[in-house]
Amino acid sequence: MEKSLIEWILEQNNKSCKGRLGELTGNKSLKDFPDNSKTREEAKRLEGQKLLKVDWYDGKSVMKKISYRAEDLETFYRMAGQTPPWCVLEEYKKQLQALLPTLKKEWIRQYCEEELAGQLEKGNIPKNLQKEHFMDCLRGLDRLSEPVYKRLFSVRYLSDSKEFEKELQRVIVTIARNYCPDVTEGMEDSAVLSQIYLEEYSQELWIKGSLRLKLERREQDCGGFVYGVALNSQTLKNAEILPDQKITKVITVENKANFESMKYEEGTLIIFTHGFLAPGEREFLRKLVKALPEGTRYYHTGDLDLGGVRIFHDIRTKVMPELEPLQMDADTFRHYKKLGFGEKIEKQEYWEKVRKVAEPRLQGLIDEILKERWVIEQESFLAAGAHR
Repeated sequence: MEKSLIEWILEQNNKSCKGRLGELTGNKSLKDFPDNSKTREEAKRLEGQKLLKVDWYDGKSVMKKISYRAEDLETFYRMAGQTPPWCVLEEYKKQLQALLPTLKKEWIRQYCEEELAGQLEKGNIPKNLQKEHFMDCLRGLDRLSEPVYKRLFSVRYLSDSKEFEKELQRVIVTIARNYCPDVTEGMEDSAVLSQIYLEEYSQELWIKGSLRLKLERREQDCGGFVYGVALNSQTLKNAEILPDQKITKVITVENKANFESMKYEEGTLIIFTHGFLAPGEREFLRKLVKALPEGTRYYHTGDLDLGGVRIFHDIRTKVMPELEPLQMDADTFRHYKKLGFGEKIEKQEYWEKVRKVAEPRLQGLIDEILKERWVIEQESFLAAGAHR
């Protein structure tokens, strides 16, 4: 269907930043327009209403130039049944101004101020603002202080259990990657969601060792579970870590199979991290570090690859400053590579990321990985029958 002259005028205005902001003044020329019998009739009618000025050629059979006044743009929008963009922008600004004073989480506030408010000031309407329930989603995320199932979150704030997954999850993950300080490069989407308290299933921290806790006024010694026990999100939140622990060594383990294979050992607490720690797990382990005696040794064992390095760095910088690598060194790498374990990665993008990662306690491993362009998963230790 052919566009009318008014539609051509509005389309031209919408392409202009000043036009969208309603800041144009004076006379404007329509740069592109179709010249046919229909548009000529429309031009004559608008000219009669003193809304257009047309330079005609050969009587009134050809339109050479079309001019209009900027102050008549609002009339054109009304005639087309459209809301002027500056009114739409103003409405979004009001919504954002109402939201900002209520926000408590700095990363959400920063996104709103830098991205949303910044785009609106430029006359752009961010696509995210046009998504239904987007502002409700931000408001809900700002209120979260403990893990919640993402479908329950969706029901609570978006009125439908699957709307978050279908409409907003990808957008929120992207925003969190760019603004949330707890999100580390290389995290999978599920880990990113965990950092902002959205879970697909109940959060569990598996441990193996004689950690003593107090729950509901009862003291519990996890050492009785010699094959390991899971602490769920409610336990992590409510458990009190008792003083005078007999733990002198802590080992965090990236992969579940390796955790399962490690034997119970008096004085040692083994923790399965399943990759990057979620906020509740991180907070629990910070309390643990404070409760353990000075001189306690902290180790981490994981994959000999980019992800493993990033996870080690994340735990060291956010939870255990004294963390040291266990079987994450150049000698271990060379040993398992010689046995035929691991794989070569050809993607140049991967190696660029490895070069940029900074973790001084793993620099020897990083150099070896870069030199060989080879990575080894922690499960290889089990396949070789060499895990302790």
